[in-house]
Order: sequence, then structure tokens, then C-alpha cells
Amino acid sequence: MQPSRLLGEISEHMFAASWYKFVTSKKVTQDESYILIPPKLDMGWDFMIPKNNKKIQIKTHNINTYNGKKGILDLRRKRNKGIGNYTGNEFDYLGVYNTGNGEIIITSVEDLKKYPRQDMNKFPTSCRVYPGPKSPGLINCGFEALL
Repeated sequence: MQPSRLLGEISEHMFAASWYKFVTSKKVTQDESYILIPPKLDMGWDFMIPKNNKKIQIKTHNINTYNGKKGILDLRRKRNKGIGNYTGNEFDYLGVYNTGNGEIIITSVEDLKKYPRQDMNKFPTSCRVYPGPKSPGLINCGFEALL
């Protein structure tokens, strides 16, 4: 397994562990409809919450990578490149796992669609995770947005 793919798997597991910790703290653990469901095939999302059908795509972020540009998250498809990049219709929320500090940022697709870029008609292929000189960074909705 390639190191980048392994990091992606780790990120998905860290997201799931954090989600279950959050759900447990909210005392909704008796409701099995909060269990994360992975797709059978690559559908452009990593988990779905049956309670509300919200789909979540998990991305790994390391502040020191992406073509030497610090703080930039690559949003392009990696495993299923033949069908093109994301359109913004595949998932409802993006979960970003920061491998440097263990932080998980959850942002909505609607907020991503507003992200500044050259072609506003296409879904962004990259974004700044944290605020910078030309970007506000991702808006962290937190796990509450997934309930």
C-alpha cells in the first residue's frame, strides 16, 4: 500500500473514532442510525450517516505538503481519476484530518462552492485550510453540523 493511501485510511479511521466519541458525548448512541456507513464502491464519499443521509468525504491534510504550498488542501480525486474531479454533488460535507495536530475540520459543500477560485462554475480543486492573505480558509462547522 502506498504511504499516501495509508494516510488516507488512517484519516478515515481517525474521523470515525472522533465521530463516535462526539456521538457518545451527545447521548445518541442508542440510535444506530448514527453509525457511519461506507459505500460499497467509490462513490465520491467515504461515509454516510443513515439518520439524515449526509455524505462525508474525508481528506488528509499535512501543512507541509501539496506542491510546496503550505496550508493548501488538494481536493482532486485520487483513486478514480477516470471520471474527473469532484463536481460538488457527490458529498455534503468535507472532513479534513490534519496529520500534524490531529484536528478535524468539517466544512459544507455549500461553503466550498463559495471558495474563491479562477473558474467559479467549477468545484474547487484546492483550497487553503487555514486563513491566509488571499483566503479565509475553511469554515469549520464542527460535528454538530452532521447531526
